[in-house]
Amino acid sequence: MNPTTPIAFSDAVEKSIQEVSAERQLGASQVSDMSAQCYIAFSEETAVNTQDEFWTRLYALSRKLVWAQPDMAPIFSLANAMLSAVQEAMNLGGTVQQLQTVVRKVAEGSIEQTKEAQKNMSILGMSLIEENDTILTHSHSSSVQNLLIKAHRSGKSFQVIATESRPGLEGKKMAQDLGRQGIMTTLIVEAAALGMMDRCHKVFVGADRISEKHFVNKVGTRAIALGAKELERDFFVVCDTSKFVPKRFGAFARKQHPPEEVLEQRYPNVIVENPYFEAIPLSLVTVIICEEGLLPPAGVIDHLQQTVYFPEMLEPE
Repeated sequence: MNPTTPIAFSDAVEKSIQEVSAERQLGASQVSDMSAQCYIAFSEETAVNTQDEFWTRLYALSRKLVWAQPDMAPIFSLANAMLSAVQEAMNLGGTVQQLQTVVRKVAEGSIEQTKEAQKNMSILGMSLIEENDTILTHSHSSSVQNLLIKAHRSGKSFQVIATESRPGLEGKKMAQDLGRQGIMTTLIVEAAALGMMDRCHKVFVGADRISEKHFVNKVGTRAIALGAKELERDFFVVCDTSKFVPKRFGAFARKQHPPEEVLEQRYPNVIVENPYFEAIPLSLVTVIICEEGLLPPAGVIDHLQQTVYFPEMLEPE
């Protein structure tokens, strides 16, 4: 029943897929919410009459979304949850209209779960911030941002050092957002992060995916993690469990992005590499702050063993 030929969707769905694929500024959780909205648009289509046709289109859409941002695990987790729920409804004899309702409910539930997870992570994470801490963060993470804002609003006094995170300058947005909330923030180029490490007490970063031994985040994170370990600084990863994905279901791909983002004009014998993400060993992480609690890196494996996946989602198209 799985599709082998391209499938056309409604204009609204195709537009949503393109928006997910083109997004370069937002964090993985926010892009997952965009994918959930795409599923909602899909649930409003009336292009099929049978269960099998519906499943074929849903499966094709899920693969498109996963491969639109293959390093963002929450999309993969959402696709798996969606397929599992619809498959169960099909086994119970659900009509196409009932399957559409399932899709909408799962998508809306995913958005609400993200909000609830953000709240829980903020409460847990702010307990790790002490008075007058200087916190280093890299790139832009909505989870880290929400945590820091909540800690500030609770009355805690601290300051932040944020890397600008080239070439997309996501860290610039992070610094702007924190500054607008009244948090004293110093913006630096990421090359200066190691030299600033001795002024920091803790490091907070987000993640786009976590597997058994590594997590994936914006390029430059690994160097910061190594610097934190050398100076014995706590290194915290803030992300919800939707980003936990077994490595065997898709190895991290070091995708290259437009060289013009780094070098506007070509030079003879000069090659530009522009990866956005990299894999960082979990051995460099102090603790993972997720909605379920403060999780030691070894706890990732236990969580992964309890989850059922559709591994075909990460097979190359």
